[in-house]
Amino acid sequence: MEKLFVPYEIALQLKEKGFDEFCIGLFNEEGLQYDGEIYSFPFHNSLTKEGAVDPSIVAAPLYQQVIDWFREKEIRIIELPHPKLNPPRWALCVNEEFRGGFELDKTIQEALKFIP
Repeated sequence: MEKLFVPYEIALQLKEKGFDEFCIGLFNEEGLQYDGEIYSFPFHNSLTKEGAVDPSIVAAPLYQQVIDWFREKEIRIIELPHPKLNPPRWALCVNEEFRGGFELDKTIQEALKFIP
């Protein structure tokens, strides 16, 4: 199930850019947590701002949540289907301009550059 979550580095960048959606996972000093044994879920980044939990904890969104969050900001992340590409490649569309051919993590990092 870990492959459904963005890596810690991207989750941290998302937190810095204001991502605050409810997530079924989080990153703490032990790594990715998503089973609910330690924390009650769902979790979101503003809990750290409110002082409810340790500020070093970061929400761990699913890739699909991140793609949806960018869509709300008028940034599209689109899979480029091709039977010979493994892993698949993704494109970024901002203001009707396409940039692409990246793996998904790289596409998300490029999209983050458009968020002030």
